[in-house]
Amino acid sequence: MKRIEAALADARAMENKGVRQPLDDLSYQKMLLSALERMKGLRRDLATAKPQLAALMTLPPGTEFKVVVPDQRTGYAVPTLTARIAEMEEIALTHRPELMQESYQERISAAETKRILLEMLPGLNLSVSGNYDSNRYTVHNQWASYGAGLAWNLMNLIQTPARLNLADASEKLVQMRRAALSMAVLAQVHVGWLRYEQAVDDYATARQQDEVEQRILKQIKGAGAGAQVGELAVIDAEAEALIAALRRDSAYAGVQNSFGAILVTIGADPVPDSVSDEKLPTLAKAIGETLRAWQDGSAFEKVRTQTAQAPQPEPAAAKSPILTQTPVTTPAPIKPTGFKFGFGTLTPPDPTAGG
Repeated sequence: MKRIEAALADARAMENKGVRQPLDDLSYQKMLLSALERMKGLRRDLATAKPQLAALMTLPPGTEFKVVVPDQRTGYAVPTLTARIAEMEEIALTHRPELMQESYQERISAAETKRILLEMLPGLNLSVSGNYDSNRYTVHNQWASYGAGLAWNLMNLIQTPARLNLADASEKLVQMRRAALSMAVLAQVHVGWLRYEQAVDDYATARQQDEVEQRILKQIKGAGAGAQVGELAVIDAEAEALIAALRRDSAYAGVQNSFGAILVTIGADPVPDSVSDEKLPTLAKAIGETLRAWQDGSAFEKVRTQTAQAPQPEPAAAKSPILTQTPVTTPAPIKPTGFKFGFGTLTPPDPTAGG
């Protein structure tokens, strides 16, 4: 940008002196300003990247830090997505924490119905006691007593139908809410998949464009050294090469963002099943290995195998609108197979098995 501004100042000085045709000077300035505008636009887009990264790392405002730039030859590996879209749907439906929460809520609603029914039963009270009288004239001054009492709250009988209706409506609401959430999760999977494919395609195009611009810059610099082209051509080629490199980096960032969105969509956990301790270096190393496993596709293979070996839902659940898009009044819940949370594996209850 400094070279463009210096060349722009020289062009204005040449225009004031009237050495060349005014139209040539103005065209020259127009090309310089166009290149300068593109450079400032890219700088404006990237200006907030470092403060946002500092906020994600919870650094105090104004803290200075440096970001390690990866090697262009080895550091621009595209994450591998080995799972098919149908497998990603199944992984998301069995690993998303929101769906697991709704599964637990459904079980709680079923237990609430049973609790209401149990409250209708009468209460039975049993009592046993030992007695002693210090009066020495009493023939029997020690004796035992026992008894039983039966109580029934008639108000529960009156309120039970309304409470049962409320519990049934609550259970149906949980089921429908889980069905709607499942459809939203499936939509997120499809959108994430499409954005990932588009981001990979955009990065491939940006990388090819960068390679072409770098070769053009090399040719123009060689011609400029031999005084075959003017300074404007060299400056314009340098600007185009730099813009292409920034676009390549931005496109690669889009690939990483779209891949990270897919991991969030399917409920992937960056923390492994177990770690030796909770110290920061150990956790950083474990999380780094887990992320590399997700990027090279091995983690997808592992989760896909676990999901395939998990117990399948009952035949009735296969008619759920979540899987077949067949409209029914109350969809059958999908049986969860497990959710990795924190440093271990939490196996959720089977919502089809009742209380």
